[in-house]
Order: sequence, then C-alpha cells, then structure tokens
Amino acid sequence: MTLTDSANGAGPATRAITRAGKRLKGLLMQELLQQHRILAATVQIREAIIERDTLALGCCQQAHHEAMRKAERLGADRMALSREILDQAGQVDSETGIAGVLRCLSEELQANIEPLRMDLIIAAGNVERAHLLNRDLLENELEYVGISLEVLARAAAPRRDYSLPLQRMGTPAIILDKVA
Repeated sequence: MTLTDSANGAGPATRAITRAGKRLKGLLMQELLQQHRILAATVQIREAIIERDTLALGCCQQAHHEAMRKAERLGADRMALSREILDQAGQVDSETGIAGVLRCLSEELQANIEPLRMDLIIAAGNVERAHLLNRDLLENELEYVGISLEVLARAAAPRRDYSLPLQRMGTPAIILDKVA
C-alpha cells in the first residue's frame, strides 16, 4: 500500500504514518551520523595499533564501544518505529526493514529516505571493512609477538635434545639474539 500525498486531505491514519515517517527520517540521519562516528573511532584504533600505543588504544576502544552501544539503541528505536508504521498501515506481517517500511510512506518521504538508506548501507559496509582491517592488523601483531618470543626462547635456552634442562645463555647466543 503506497500512500499518496498527505496534503490532499488524507485521514488521521495517513497523517500519523507521515509523522512517523518523518521521525524515521530523523532517526536514520542520527544512525548515519553514528556510523560515521564508529568509523572514525575504528580508524583511531587502527592508528593506535600501528603506533603500538596501548594507552591510546584503550581510550579509542572505550569511545568505540560507547558509539556501538548508541548505534544499537538507535537501531532498536528504528525497528520499533518501523513496526509502528507497519501497524498503522495495516501491514503487520510485512518486512520491518527500511525497504519494507518505505512502501507504506508517501512518495515524498520515500524520495527523502531512500538516499539515507543507501548512505547507511554504504557507511555500515565501510565500518565492517575497517573492523576487518583492524582485526588483520591485530592478528599480524600477535603473530609478530609470538615469533619474537619464540626467537628469544630459543636463544635463551638452546637444547641439544628434549631431555636437557635449560642452560645458561652463552656468548654465541647473545650475539645471535642481537642479530635476530
């Protein structure tokens, strides 16, 4: 059911749907802004990982978690508003996503909300790619730390076989350690 222009003497249900549609537009704008904040926090986390700045990493992660919590709240509000619009339009069993809700709104609101929907999809994709990149960076850092520890352990305790206890590090092992 697509609603026509609400200015043409539409009934109270149509006006309520139009008001809810305008609230949905505002909520989508807030969600888009929040996705950009999450992306900015994710980039700051990446920079802290690259610089190996653990203090900055902790602060960035805290800001990131707060931004994610707010985005989750906005998403829940959007879903509730979507259900409200579908209920008012008499389409209770319809898809609660933005695309499903758009069918219940006027053409003007559809034209205003569709670009926001597309921008939100793009922003969420950018956030996901940034998270994957950060995860790859962290995995590389952990692999580097593991290899470094293995080199240090071999240099500190060379073994002839598995039955010998740890030996004191000799001069050649110190030279090897500095070269490694």
